[in-house]
Amino acid sequence: MGSVTVVGSSTIGRRTARILAEFREGFGLENVFLVKRAGDKGKITHRSVLHELVAGGVRLATWPDMIPAFESQRFKPMGVEDAIGGSTVIIDCTDNALALQEELYRKYDDGTRRFIAQGAEHGFGKITCLGVDDDQSLAEVWLQNASCNDHSAVTAIRILQKAGADLVLVVAGFNRRDTDRGNPKVCTGPSFSDFDDDEYGTHHGGDVGRLLPGLRIVTDAMKLPVQGMHSPHLWAIGREEKPLTKAQILEAMEAYQLASITDEKCMAPIDQWGCEHGLLGGVFALAVFVRGQVKVFDTPLGHLYHLGWFTPQVVNVTPTNVIRTLQWMHRVDLAEATRLFQPVEERYFRRHIDV
Repeated sequence: MGSVTVVGSSTIGRRTARILAEFREGFGLENVFLVKRAGDKGKITHRSVLHELVAGGVRLATWPDMIPAFESQRFKPMGVEDAIGGSTVIIDCTDNALALQEELYRKYDDGTRRFIAQGAEHGFGKITCLGVDDDQSLAEVWLQNASCNDHSAVTAIRILQKAGADLVLVVAGFNRRDTDRGNPKVCTGPSFSDFDDDEYGTHHGGDVGRLLPGLRIVTDAMKLPVQGMHSPHLWAIGREEKPLTKAQILEAMEAYQLASITDEKCMAPIDQWGCEHGLLGGVFALAVFVRGQVKVFDTPLGHLYHLGWFTPQVVNVTPTNVIRTLQWMHRVDLAEATRLFQPVEERYFRRHIDV
């Protein structure tokens, strides 16, 4: 049995630690550690979350000079290096992973541990996403878990490919919520994102392009003054001899791991459903596809496919964190890691979301 350290208690970290602790015995884990910093003047954020996680079996860790601040709030943390040194997988869920890689993680890189960072931490390691390169990355020590929108876009593209599409071009648009719930810094109206990549458009295209080499993809993004879930869509041109039917695409959706489907066209009821029935307030799925947004067109350029979906922001990267952990801990392929992960799907995943 081995142990896992999760660094950070925000949206990704708390959910990753929660699943690892809740299913610890089935996963074959000895300990689940959560590393947390104290802020200025000893302020500790997410205290209620921390108490809940500790009650669920998570062991708290922090830096030695911050231990008194945690003890004043009825926590009994251990040292951060004791946690990392005693772990086989370290999952950094902060926006400081690159700095910690140099300051702390590298001295524990002896080939026996795997380190996983999230989203925008480019340069940390090989980018990874559930559904892509699932077994080829078994030997990778350093991984960068792709962002939530990258996960959902890859899921949409892979569904089309598994249905039989031979894609030559994908153009995707990401309508993004502007902030997390409770953050007062919101935009006052729809705001276009810059095209910061001359080849792919926005960073989403660059990430998906690295995950699916050989696929031509261009993306744009717009921030909307809403909270809840992102709402991307894509257009894809295929060159297969006969166009796919809507039924074939929906059949591929039904078979794809952690892809949910809904008839609801509005984001708000889906987001509310996640608050009531999901994992810590979020829909547990890679993407929630809208049945009415699956459309096939015949054009002079080829067969044109359209998909639209809602992205369960930050929740949908959690399965990749956990499955890549199980693969490393037990040195198993995706099929066996998925078998170990099955109780999590049975507990939290719903294929059809009716509201």
